[in-house]
Amino acid sequence: MTRLDQKEAMGLEGPNEIPSQWHREADVLIVGSGYSGLAAAIEAYDAGASVLILEKMPVHGGNSIISIGAYNCVDPERQKAQGIEDFIELHYEQTLSGGDYRADPEKVRFLVENALEGWKWLEEKGIELDGPILEVYGSLWPRAHLPKYKGKKRGAIVGGLYDRVKARRKDGTSVQKKLFPWLTKRRGGIGAAEKEVYGNSENNQN
Repeated sequence: MTRLDQKEAMGLEGPNEIPSQWHREADVLIVGSGYSGLAAAIEAYDAGASVLILEKMPVHGGNSIISIGAYNCVDPERQKAQGIEDFIELHYEQTLSGGDYRADPEKVRFLVENALEGWKWLEEKGIELDGPILEVYGSLWPRAHLPKYKGKKRGAIVGGLYDRVKARRKDGTSVQKKLFPWLTKRRGGIGAAEKEVYGNSENNQN
């Protein structure tokens, strides 16, 4: 159980002080409403959890909202139709070499092996492929999927995922915006949250 204090937290003086009243409760607390935050909110809600998303800006999307959203994955059916030969091992090696082999190989392996499944998950949420598979600037192979949502290209993934979050808000998913820029200016961060994991509580303050 995760709890957020919106008011009493502003009066906290020390790291061990706990607010006297909690104003919101949720099973899952997500900080940020970019790609990861919105996707996590959808999955958590669909798994049966109540969800609260915190966003420091007055609009949703985080830095993801300004991204064109080019999504790289090996997509044999579409690529072969365009005469493009591609395979997982090539994506794996190019991802490692493109980062000067600084990335964790195990995580890169997980990324490339599950990338197509991730794209299909986006398609289930209404995201569409905008045009052919191509090689975007800075990439090493034509495997980029450019997204669109309701005819729009910029912010397509955020738009699609946010609509799915909104569709779940009536039943336990909510987005708290605008509050936290105000808290940040006065306190240097959000107020306080208490998380309870397997019966043990942990208090976090920033």
